[in-house]
Amino acid sequence: MSFSVVISAGNPRNLVTCVKAVMDCEPALDPKKIIVVHDGARAEAESMLPPEVTWLDAPLPFIFARNLNIGIRACTDDVVIMEDDGLLQTPSGLSLLSEHSAGYGMLASSTNYGCNQRQYRQLGGAVREEPGMVILVCVYIPRSTIDLVGLMDERFTGYGFDDDDYCLRIHKAGLKIGIDDSCFIDHLALPSFWRKRDVSADMESNRVIFEEKWRT
Repeated sequence: MSFSVVISAGNPRNLVTCVKAVMDCEPALDPKKIIVVHDGARAEAESMLPPEVTWLDAPLPFIFARNLNIGIRACTDDVVIMEDDGLLQTPSGLSLLSEHSAGYGMLASSTNYGCNQRQYRQLGGAVREEPGMVILVCVYIPRSTIDLVGLMDERFTGYGFDDDDYCLRIHKAGLKIGIDDSCFIDHLALPSFWRKRDVSADMESNRVIFEEKWRT
């Protein structure tokens, strides 16, 4: 399957490390298929990355859902969503997600940090069905899912619940979500913007939006 990689980037050093890991693990991937949606990272990072990488400007303030939507709109094939604090560790890991995505509305990599510990890597390299949500540190979304479910909800402007919302929409559309242990993303090696500050107020604001939207 053909896919593009959409990376939401705010930290130039994270971005360079993240993109280089993708290119090392996916040498056949056309650099034009790496779409960086940034709100200031380009000035420092561009000279350290291949000139073919696609750069898209994002307005401030940073809104994760809006950044991802900018990137998704820019491509017509399947999409791999990545955060710039995720480090791909598996050779051909994104290609494996693509190969294993049949029958799933979204397929997430395994990782080592996140609110859903079922995403933590398990031995065996299997694909496991996830009945709830997955964090979007690295997920494969078929174009058919995007056409059916739509883009991310940009009302979630703070931290959290944007991924819960999208996963719930996928489930309600009758599609499955999976976790693929054959692809591993290190989510601890690079510094996270969110882990540097108290996000409780942002999370509470998004929680209210989520509950009002879904009446739950």
